[in-house]
Amino acid sequence: MTQRHEWTFAYSIEELRQAAQAQLGRNQDRVSYWVQKKEEAEINLRENGVEFRDDQVTGGSQLNIMVDPDLRQRYDDARSKLRTYVNLVEEFERWLRVFHGLDLDVSSEVDETRELDVRDIEYFGL
Repeated sequence: MTQRHEWTFAYSIEELRQAAQAQLGRNQDRVSYWVQKKEEAEINLRENGVEFRDDQVTGGSQLNIMVDPDLRQRYDDARSKLRTYVNLVEEFERWLRVFHGLDLDVSSEVDETRELDVRDIEYFGL
């Protein structure tokens, strides 16, 4: 059985700050991408995904609005991805504020390294 989940590795605050900055940049790029995809999906849905049917029923007619499920799903997926990456941008902005605060703390009690486990290393992209 592997002991990998128990391993830790030391990283400096500066290494963590740089990694958080890189992750912030990557996630900002993804936000830009998904903003564009969401806008495209919304335009496509509005122009091609809605059909109005005036169906005849006893005593008159009834308006039915049909939405293309594939185009709706594309829009929903883009909106969900955008929300995910906006949340990640906010998360890494918070991490940068934390690491900046640690840099400002000149107290000798502040350890300049942090022990990270494998999940933390993956999260920061180290």
